[in-house]
Amino acid sequence: PGRVVRRPIVEGMRCGAAPLPLHHRQRRRSPSSCREGSGTAARMAVVWPSRFSTLVPDPTHAGRVVRAPNAIAVSLAARPEAFANYVYANRMGNGNAASGDGWRYRGRGLLQVTGADMYRSVADATGLPLLQFPDMLLDDAAAALSAGAVWEIKRCNARLAEGGIDAISSAINGAPPERVIGRFERQALYIQARKALT
Repeated sequence: PGRVVRRPIVEGMRCGAAPLPLHHRQRRRSPSSCREGSGTAARMAVVWPSRFSTLVPDPTHAGRVVRAPNAIAVSLAARPEAFANYVYANRMGNGNAASGDGWRYRGRGLLQVTGADMYRSVADATGLPLLQFPDMLLDDAAAALSAGAVWEIKRCNARLAEGGIDAISSAINGAPPERVIGRFERQALYIQARKALT
């Protein structure tokens, strides 16, 4: 299986696209790990306002409102395990918050494999027993192998041909291009990579 998942990412390397999601993610978090929700309540309210913020009167401008952390954000701040179990509950193949799946199948690997469904898909592609031992993705070799699997599962080579680097970023991050963190940096890096390869 390892040979199968190495091929597509090598093809992506040839066109300069494959390193970009890896480069951008690793600049923003330690390799092969994810500290879900380790920030403050204020940061949670900014990153995920629909879940973690509420509108309150602006103390500096009468008649205006501003976003502030809600009670859930305050209760989950600096509690990464509770945060992951809350935000990933009943999604991506996970059970409810009490199941612990959100934390068990939190983002790991170079492209942040997240959720029981994706762990299962990557396990099938690589032959690694990731559902039973998700921390295997903290190993550098397994993390790299998982990146090839994610690249193939998300059809990144085809997406590049269809929609450019934005399409790859959206597929990997699960968000529309305008909401992908570091979108313009990735585009600039892609242009540089293409120039270096031509």
